Amino acid sequence: MKLSSYNFSHPLPPVPGRPTMMISTTIGNTALIQWQPPKDMVGEMMGYQLQYRRQEDTAYTSREFKRTDDHYTATGLHKGATYVFRLSARNRAGIGEAYVKEISTQEDVPSGFPLNLRVTGCVPACVCVCLRACVCVCVCLP
Repeated sequence: MKLSSYNFSHPLPPVPGRPTMMISTTIGNTALIQWQPPKDMVGEMMGYQLQYRRQEDTAYTSREFKRTDDHYTATGLHKGATYVFRLSARNRAGIGEAYVKEISTQEDVPSGFPLNLRVTGCVPACVCVCLRACVCVCVCLP
């Protein structure tokens, strides 16, 4: 194909700006991600790209969304972990700057009574209870 057959007089518009994003962790191991389009949208919006990963991981999980989508529920998150979320808008020129946010999921609630309790007398009229996780709780009686 000859170079003269391409039209270079109309360059592509710039990529879109950053969308806004809000993340709510829910009960269990899920997070609800909600977003709004960029304020400085250039060109026709084509959709969104959401990427997320655990902070210590290197590979992102990536999801593509239509321009009419405005939320996603991430499932299977690890409890007590920190996650990095990246949301970008996409137009014909490509993917724009990402809105980046970190969240931490809640720790798991203990599933039962503490195990391996050890009661020791610290000082007269005080009792210390040492839990398995090396946490000591001392109660002093009058």
